Amino acid sequence: MNLFRATIFIAVAAVCAQAAEISRLKQAALLDEANTAFQKALDSKDNREAVASYRKAIDAFESLIAGGCRNGKLYYNLGNAYFRTNDISRAILNYRRALRLMPGNGYVRENLKYARSRTQDKIETSGKSALIRSLFFWHFDTSLRSRTLAGFVFYVLIWALLIAAVITRGRWLRWPVIAALALTLALAASCGIDHYGRSHNLEGVITAEQVVVRKGNGISYEPQFKEPLHSGTEFIVIEVRGSWLHVGLADGKTGWIQAEAAEII
Repeated sequence: MNLFRATIFIAVAAVCAQAAEISRLKQAALLDEANTAFQKALDSKDNREAVASYRKAIDAFESLIAGGCRNGKLYYNLGNAYFRTNDISRAILNYRRALRLMPGNGYVRENLKYARSRTQDKIETSGKSALIRSLFFWHFDTSLRSRTLAGFVFYVLIWALLIAAVITRGRWLRWPVIAALALTLALAASCGIDHYGRSHNLEGVITAEQVVVRKGNGISYEPQFKEPLHSGTEFIVIEVRGSWLHVGLADGKTGWIQAEAAEII
Protein backbone atom coordinates (compact mmCIF):
# COMPACT_ATOMS: atom_id res chain seq x y z
CA MET A 1 0.00 0.00 0.00
CA ASN A 2 3.05 2.29 0.44
CA LEU A 3 3.22 2.65 -3.36
CA PHE A 4 -0.17 4.36 -3.42
CA ARG A 5 -0.08 8.14 -3.52
CA ALA A 6 -2.96 9.92 -1.77
CA THR A 7 -1.80 13.41 -2.67
CA ILE A 8 -4.68 15.89 -2.83
CA PHE A 9 -4.59 18.57 -5.51
CA ILE A 10 -6.40 21.55 -4.03
CA ALA A 11 -6.36 24.02 -6.92
CA VAL A 12 -9.21 22.55 -8.93
CA ALA A 13 -11.94 25.17 -9.00
CA ALA A 14 -9.58 27.72 -10.51
CA VAL A 15 -9.33 25.67 -13.69
CA CYS A 16 -12.95 24.55 -13.93
CA ALA A 17 -14.63 25.19 -17.23
CA GLN A 18 -17.26 27.91 -17.29
CA ALA A 19 -20.55 26.12 -16.65
CA ALA A 20 -24.13 27.26 -16.55
CA GLU A 21 -25.20 24.35 -14.35
CA ILE A 22 -23.56 25.56 -11.13
CA SER A 23 -22.11 28.89 -10.10
CA ARG A 24 -18.49 29.58 -9.23
CA LEU A 25 -19.55 29.97 -5.61
CA LYS A 26 -21.17 26.53 -5.68
CA GLN A 27 -18.05 25.07 -7.30
CA ALA A 28 -15.88 26.49 -4.53
CA ALA A 29 -18.26 25.16 -1.85
CA LEU A 30 -18.27 21.67 -3.38
CA LEU A 31 -14.50 21.66 -3.70
CA ASP A 32 -14.08 22.69 -0.07
CA GLU A 33 -16.58 20.00 0.99
CA ALA A 34 -14.75 17.34 -1.02
CA ASN A 35 -11.28 18.26 0.23
CA THR A 36 -12.46 18.50 3.84
CA ALA A 37 -14.15 15.09 3.66
CA PHE A 38 -11.09 13.55 1.97
CA GLN A 39 -8.73 14.90 4.61
CA LYS A 40 -11.07 13.78 7.39
CA ALA A 41 -11.03 10.27 5.91
CA LEU A 42 -7.22 10.26 5.79
CA ASP A 43 -7.06 11.32 9.44
CA SER A 44 -9.73 8.91 10.66
CA LYS A 45 -8.68 5.80 12.62
CA ASP A 46 -12.11 4.20 12.20
CA ASN A 47 -12.44 2.39 8.86
CA ARG A 48 -16.22 2.78 8.55
CA GLU A 49 -16.01 6.48 9.34
CA ALA A 50 -13.20 6.87 6.80
CA VAL A 51 -15.18 5.10 4.06
CA ALA A 52 -18.20 7.31 4.77
CA SER A 53 -16.02 10.41 4.43
CA TYR A 54 -14.47 9.17 1.19
CA ARG A 55 -17.95 8.59 -0.21
CA LYS A 56 -18.93 12.11 0.79
CA ALA A 57 -15.85 13.39 -1.06
CA ILE A 58 -16.80 11.27 -4.07
CA ASP A 59 -20.30 12.78 -4.17
CA ALA A 60 -18.85 16.30 -4.10
CA PHE A 61 -16.24 15.56 -6.77
CA GLU A 62 -18.87 13.95 -9.00
CA SER A 63 -21.13 16.98 -8.54
CA LEU A 64 -18.29 19.24 -9.68
CA ILE A 65 -17.83 17.13 -12.80
CA ALA A 66 -21.58 17.08 -13.48
CA GLY A 67 -21.52 20.85 -13.08
CA GLY A 68 -18.99 21.35 -15.85
CA CYS A 69 -15.55 20.98 -14.24
CA ARG A 70 -13.11 18.99 -16.37
CA ASN A 71 -9.46 18.83 -15.32
CA GLY A 72 -6.84 16.27 -14.46
CA LYS A 73 -6.48 17.21 -10.80
CA LEU A 74 -10.18 16.70 -10.17
CA TYR A 75 -10.22 13.28 -11.83
CA TYR A 76 -7.06 12.30 -9.93
CA ASN A 77 -8.64 13.20 -6.58
CA LEU A 78 -11.80 11.32 -7.51
CA GLY A 79 -9.74 8.28 -8.50
CA ASN A 80 -7.99 8.36 -5.12
CA ALA A 81 -11.31 8.52 -3.29
CA TYR A 82 -12.70 5.58 -5.26
CA PHE A 83 -9.53 3.60 -4.63
CA ARG A 84 -9.82 4.17 -0.90
CA THR A 85 -13.35 2.75 -0.95
CA ASN A 86 -12.00 -0.31 -2.81
CA ASP A 87 -13.85 0.60 -6.03
CA ILE A 88 -10.85 -0.27 -8.20
CA SER A 89 -12.68 -0.05 -11.53
CA ARG A 90 -13.78 3.56 -11.03
CA ALA A 91 -10.37 4.42 -9.63
CA ILE A 92 -8.82 3.18 -12.89
CA LEU A 93 -11.51 4.98 -14.90
CA ASN A 94 -10.73 8.33 -13.30
CA TYR A 95 -6.95 7.86 -13.30
CA ARG A 96 -7.24 7.23 -17.05
CA ARG A 97 -9.30 10.41 -17.44
CA ALA A 98 -6.73 12.34 -15.39
CA LEU A 99 -3.88 10.90 -17.45
CA ARG A 100 -5.43 12.18 -20.68
CA LEU A 101 -5.22 15.69 -19.27
CA MET A 102 -1.92 15.25 -17.37
CA PRO A 103 -0.02 12.53 -19.32
CA GLY A 104 3.32 13.29 -17.74
CA ASN A 105 2.13 13.28 -14.13
CA GLY A 106 4.09 10.70 -12.11
CA TYR A 107 1.53 10.47 -9.29
CA VAL A 108 -1.26 9.56 -11.69
CA ARG A 109 0.86 6.97 -13.52
CA GLU A 110 2.02 5.38 -10.28
CA ASN A 111 -1.49 5.15 -8.84
CA LEU A 112 -2.90 3.81 -12.10
CA LYS A 113 -0.21 1.12 -12.22
CA TYR A 114 -0.96 0.10 -8.64
CA ALA A 115 -4.73 0.08 -9.22
CA ARG A 116 -4.25 -2.13 -12.28
CA SER A 117 -2.26 -4.58 -10.16
CA ARG A 118 -5.38 -5.01 -8.00
CA THR A 119 -7.64 -6.17 -10.84
CA GLN A 120 -8.61 -9.81 -11.27
CA ASP A 121 -8.12 -10.13 -15.04
CA LYS A 122 -4.47 -10.00 -16.09
CA ILE A 123 -4.55 -9.36 -19.82
CA GLU A 124 -1.17 -9.01 -21.49
CA THR A 125 -0.69 -6.39 -24.19
CA SER A 126 -0.07 -7.89 -27.62
CA GLY A 127 3.53 -7.76 -28.84
CA LYS A 128 2.75 -5.35 -31.69
CA SER A 129 1.01 -2.85 -29.40
CA ALA A 130 3.80 -3.05 -26.82
CA LEU A 131 6.43 -2.42 -29.52
CA ILE A 132 4.56 0.59 -30.90
CA ARG A 133 4.17 2.07 -27.42
CA SER A 134 7.86 1.51 -26.72
CA LEU A 135 9.05 3.13 -29.95
CA PHE A 136 6.67 6.08 -29.77
CA PHE A 137 6.73 6.62 -26.01
CA TRP A 138 6.98 10.38 -26.56
CA HIS A 139 3.57 10.29 -28.26
CA PHE A 140 1.88 8.41 -25.41
CA ASP A 141 3.69 10.04 -22.47
CA THR A 142 3.32 13.73 -23.34
CA SER A 143 0.27 15.95 -23.59
CA LEU A 144 -1.25 17.12 -26.87
CA ARG A 145 -0.57 20.69 -25.81
CA SER A 146 3.14 19.97 -25.21
CA ARG A 147 3.54 18.30 -28.61
CA THR A 148 1.68 21.13 -30.34
CA LEU A 149 3.97 23.71 -28.71
CA ALA A 150 7.08 21.69 -29.58
CA GLY A 151 5.91 21.38 -33.19
CA PHE A 152 5.44 25.15 -33.41
CA VAL A 153 8.94 25.75 -32.01
CA PHE A 154 10.53 23.43 -34.57
CA TYR A 155 8.47 25.04 -37.35
CA VAL A 156 9.84 28.47 -36.38
CA LEU A 157 13.32 26.95 -36.17
CA ILE A 158 13.04 25.71 -39.77
CA TRP A 159 12.45 29.23 -41.06
CA ALA A 160 15.19 30.66 -38.87
CA LEU A 161 17.67 28.10 -40.23
CA LEU A 162 16.54 28.74 -43.82
CA ILE A 163 17.06 32.48 -43.38
CA ALA A 164 20.48 31.84 -41.82
CA ALA A 165 21.38 29.54 -44.72
CA VAL A 166 20.47 32.22 -47.29
CA ILE A 167 22.40 34.92 -45.44
CA THR A 168 25.53 32.88 -44.75
CA ARG A 169 25.26 30.58 -47.77
CA GLY A 170 26.18 27.77 -45.43
CA ARG A 171 25.37 24.42 -47.02
CA TRP A 172 25.98 22.65 -43.74
CA LEU A 173 22.73 24.19 -42.44
CA ARG A 174 20.69 21.92 -44.71
CA TRP A 175 21.09 19.02 -42.26
CA PRO A 176 19.70 20.95 -39.26
CA VAL A 177 16.85 22.11 -41.55
CA ILE A 178 16.10 18.52 -42.56
CA ALA A 179 16.22 17.40 -38.91
CA ALA A 180 13.90 20.22 -37.79
CA LEU A 181 11.53 19.47 -40.67
CA ALA A 182 11.43 15.77 -39.77
CA LEU A 183 10.68 16.56 -36.13
CA THR A 184 7.99 19.06 -37.11
CA LEU A 185 6.28 16.52 -39.38
CA ALA A 186 6.52 13.79 -36.71
CA LEU A 187 4.96 16.04 -34.08
CA ALA A 188 2.26 17.21 -36.50
CA ALA A 189 1.40 13.59 -37.30
CA SER A 190 1.36 12.72 -33.60
CA CYS A 191 -1.02 15.61 -32.83
CA GLY A 192 -3.25 14.66 -35.76
CA ILE A 193 -3.41 11.02 -34.69
CA ASP A 194 -4.14 12.02 -31.11
CA HIS A 195 -6.91 14.40 -32.13
CA TYR A 196 -8.44 11.87 -34.51
CA GLY A 197 -8.16 9.05 -31.99
CA ARG A 198 -9.90 10.97 -29.23
CA SER A 199 -12.68 11.94 -31.60
CA HIS A 200 -13.26 8.48 -33.10
CA ASN A 201 -11.80 5.80 -30.78
CA LEU A 202 -13.59 5.30 -27.48
CA GLU A 203 -12.06 3.41 -24.56
CA GLY A 204 -13.70 2.15 -21.42
CA VAL A 205 -13.47 0.23 -18.15
CA ILE A 206 -15.75 -2.55 -16.91
CA THR A 207 -17.40 -1.30 -13.71
CA ALA A 208 -19.76 -4.22 -13.04
CA GLU A 209 -18.48 -6.95 -10.75
CA GLN A 210 -18.33 -9.26 -13.77
CA VAL A 211 -19.75 -9.42 -17.28
CA VAL A 212 -20.17 -12.26 -19.77
CA VAL A 213 -18.54 -11.45 -23.11
CA ARG A 214 -20.70 -12.78 -25.95
CA LYS A 215 -20.19 -13.56 -29.62
CA GLY A 216 -22.90 -11.10 -30.67
CA ASN A 217 -24.98 -8.20 -29.45
CA GLY A 218 -27.61 -10.14 -27.53
CA ILE A 219 -28.15 -12.44 -24.56
CA SER A 220 -28.99 -15.30 -26.94
CA TYR A 221 -25.42 -15.38 -28.29
CA GLU A 222 -22.97 -17.84 -26.76
CA PRO A 223 -20.19 -16.63 -24.45
CA GLN A 224 -17.03 -15.66 -26.31
CA PHE A 225 -14.72 -16.70 -23.45
CA LYS A 226 -14.90 -19.48 -20.89
CA GLU A 227 -14.74 -17.00 -18.01
CA PRO A 228 -16.43 -13.60 -17.64
CA LEU A 229 -14.45 -10.37 -17.50
CA HIS A 230 -14.27 -8.68 -14.14
CA SER A 231 -14.35 -5.19 -12.70
CA GLY A 232 -11.44 -2.98 -13.76
CA THR A 233 -10.73 -4.60 -17.13
CA GLU A 234 -9.97 -1.97 -19.79
CA PHE A 235 -11.00 -2.10 -23.44
CA ILE A 236 -11.41 -0.15 -26.66
CA VAL A 237 -14.82 0.26 -28.30
CA ILE A 238 -14.95 -1.19 -31.81
CA GLU A 239 -18.67 -0.69 -32.42
CA VAL A 240 -21.84 0.35 -30.60
CA ARG A 241 -25.17 -1.33 -31.31
CA GLY A 242 -28.01 -0.20 -29.11
CA SER A 243 -27.21 -1.18 -25.54
CA TRP A 244 -24.27 -3.38 -26.57
CA LEU A 245 -20.59 -2.61 -27.07
CA HIS A 246 -18.24 -4.53 -29.34
CA VAL A 247 -14.99 -4.31 -27.40
CA GLY A 248 -11.35 -5.14 -28.01
CA LEU A 249 -8.93 -6.18 -25.28
CA ALA A 250 -5.22 -5.49 -24.97
CA ASP A 251 -4.35 -9.02 -26.15
CA GLY A 252 -6.31 -8.54 -29.39
CA LYS A 253 -9.36 -10.62 -28.44
CA THR A 254 -12.84 -9.15 -29.05
CA GLY A 255 -16.44 -9.70 -28.00
CA TRP A 256 -19.71 -8.03 -27.05
CA ILE A 257 -20.71 -6.72 -23.62
CA GLN A 258 -23.74 -4.84 -22.31
CA ALA A 259 -23.05 -1.10 -22.15
CA GLU A 260 -24.47 -0.81 -18.63
CA ALA A 261 -21.62 -3.00 -17.34
CA ALA A 262 -18.98 -0.41 -18.23
CA GLU A 263 -18.17 3.28 -18.39
CA ILE A 264 -16.45 5.18 -21.19
CA ILE A 265 -13.24 7.04 -20.35
